[in-house]
Amino acid sequence: MVTEAVKQALIAPNASETAFGEVAGDAMMQLGEDRGMDTEIHNVYDMVCHHACLADILVSAIRKPDAKPWGPCPKLDGWTSDCFLSPDGNYLRRILLVTHWTDEREYSESRGWFCLGETAHYNLPMQLVVAVIGQQRNGKRLSPWCSGFTHPKNHQLRFRKKSRSTSETFNDKWEKIYREDHAEISRETWLQAMLTDDVLISPAASITRA
Repeated sequence: MVTEAVKQALIAPNASETAFGEVAGDAMMQLGEDRGMDTEIHNVYDMVCHHACLADILVSAIRKPDAKPWGPCPKLDGWTSDCFLSPDGNYLRRILLVTHWTDEREYSESRGWFCLGETAHYNLPMQLVVAVIGQQRNGKRLSPWCSGFTHPKNHQLRFRKKSRSTSETFNDKWEKIYREDHAEISRETWLQAMLTDDVLISPAASITRA
């Protein structure tokens, strides 16, 4: 559902005055409503809201406000393409949302049919846009796309201590927060904090070509 919401925002026309991240978030909420969120087994509504915020921040990182929409690939008989065309028409593009990313996964994706088959047919290079969104626990994703820590005094948003190992966490004086609970933190502020703490790779570096 998050992937579908992200794709809808990436192909949305520029004429809309709504931010592309908001387009993705609204699409995620609509997908959740279409499938039904009324259940006593799990708090589905909170889960959908959490992933709507995830879709929002992902698109805000991938597509700039003035960027042209991604285009559809020409249809083939008996085959549904998994990729899009870049606005200039020079590249194929795929979105991959993963729990983790390894050299083995990159090797598998770049040499799989969805890359090799489509690059061979369309005779265009492929760009893979990879976002590591983390494992899901109790309906929430454990990654900087969705959560962070705020300083107990100045409320600065942080994700890791740059002077220490990336596996070390903040002490219990720091507050663990999730994006859906803090509308006062803008997309721009959240993404800039990710860049500052080196948990968000620049767009050019996050794209690999097959």
